Amino acid sequence: MTKHIIIGTSGIGGAIARRLHDKGIDLYLISRDASKLATLANELSVSHAVADVTDADGLQKAIVAAGPEIDGLAYCVGTINLKPAHRTVDADVLKDFEVNALGALRAVKAALPALKASKQATASFLLF
Repeated sequence: MTKHIIIGTSGIGGAIARRLHDKGIDLYLISRDASKLATLANELSVSHAVADVTDADGLQKAIVAAGPEIDGLAYCVGTINLKPAHRTVDADVLKDFEVNALGALRAVKAALPALKASKQATASFLLF
């Protein structure tokens, strides 16, 4: 059975988790929202861990806990600041960058050894 990590359990992440689960794919869910995460994990009867992508160490530990081999990674986390430019400050942009870009890089780096160990993993990184 293949194992895929899905980071982010609301919206797109939750929908992907349900579709993969329906296809018999073993999942490991990661989210910062413990309540939503527990609800989805219980619904699907899958393993999970609470972690925030802005916490590099916590994210690393959560991904490593998924096991020595994983076949795919779906990074379904994102943010967008819709303020007009004249009301946007550097901190707004930096926070979006940390979640959208740096968080994705952290996730890929943490998962890479387990993806390389997989006999089935291909270029199955999904970034949303």
